[in-house]
Amino acid sequence: MSETVRVGLAVLILKEGKVLLGHRSATRKDTGGIFEPDTWTVPGGKQEFGETMFEGAVREVREETGLELSDLRLFSASDDVQPDRHYVTLQFIACTESGEPKVMESDKEDDWRWFSLDDLPSNLYSPTRRFLDKYSASINAIERIELRPVRQNDPDVRLMQKLNEEAFPEAERVDPDDLYESGKSTNLDVLGIYSSDEFVGFIVTRLYWGIVYLAFLAVRPEVRSKGIGGKALQKLKEYYPGREIIVEFEAPDTDNRDNDIRSRRKGFYLRNGFNPTGWYAFYCGSEFEIASTAEHLNEKRYFALVDYLRSHIKDYDPKIYRKEET
Repeated sequence: MSETVRVGLAVLILKEGKVLLGHRSATRKDTGGIFEPDTWTVPGGKQEFGETMFEGAVREVREETGLELSDLRLFSASDDVQPDRHYVTLQFIACTESGEPKVMESDKEDDWRWFSLDDLPSNLYSPTRRFLDKYSASINAIERIELRPVRQNDPDVRLMQKLNEEAFPEAERVDPDDLYESGKSTNLDVLGIYSSDEFVGFIVTRLYWGIVYLAFLAVRPEVRSKGIGGKALQKLKEYYPGREIIVEFEAPDTDNRDNDIRSRRKGFYLRNGFNPTGWYAFYCGSEFEIASTAEHLNEKRYFALVDYLRSHIKDYDPKIYRKEET
């Protein structure tokens, strides 16, 4: 028995409400992983020396299915143990750009199919079964997400303060006390995000002339990548029925070392009902892209909102400009 703990990679690929599973050949050879032939598994494999976990996940999916991934996120991890081997499996969630999976390594997986979560094959690979059980449980928890106003004297303000310090760089962060103070002169809503009655994040909005300006959205780190942020945005639309919601996020920039984070954040908002507007804002030393839940930005009301915020929020003086699509 080897006493070395190895790193495994498992990727749950989502498409139109279905998940991708591959059939592990009944005649496959033991390659050192958890050995269970004739079962269905998500794509994955072993992390190689010198590559990041994300690079390894992308490589394994490409080698096994020919697919290219988008929006790859770390979901969780698990211990997968047999008497003679032990893996810590990093579990990822991703989408795919386009195309259909192909059998690339027929000696390992001889078929790839899309399955709905309520119609999975019975002979699941045991690490995949644990992964899917955990993912399904997270979805059920997300269904119980709700938004509630958080008042300045509420106990959860302390949790909000801690999350605020973790989630935002100092240049963009606003202390909760200052937020509530600014709310005396602007229409401010501070909303807690609750999952099964537990505080898991917060949203701050400002309202003016029928427009909702989404100023801050933060989710506690231990529950990120579980769909809570997306569900909170859907709840936000229900909270302000019929209103246009506007958000700013740092614009992707290939020359910026944080470009991967910026691109994922943009993808998050576009996946959850926001549309690019072609408008940008520059402040705090960064360029921000402006997106809206409306199909077309109400420019007159947006510029009125910016002027309103300029006159009521200290140091808020963005340069607004439009970029032509290329």
